[in-house]
Amino acid sequence: MPQKPIEWGKKKNDVREYVDLLGNLTLVSKKINGSIGNKPLKEKIKEFEKTKLVINEELIKQWKSTDYKWTEEEIRERQRRLAEYAYDVVWKFV
Repeated sequence: MPQKPIEWGKKKNDVREYVDLLGNLTLVSKKINGSIGNKPLKEKIKEFEKTKLVINEELIKQWKSTDYKWTEEEIRERQRRLAEYAYDVVWKFV
């Protein structure tokens, strides 16, 4: 979900509760981030694939498996999975 969701048929107030959640964020270079802007998911995928990061590969699989559905529900569920992974794998390792 982009910061400016107007091209997605939403207003800022519609997404305010979840647009900045961890589940809506991923890792990309500044160059890629600038090039994808508010584009639809199908167009963003080409750029995300260039990162070769597992976190983005999983995100792409999720988008494709849900026919590019990306709503508050998907964002919150992804956030839950990321938090679970961080707790179970990353922080338990330390």
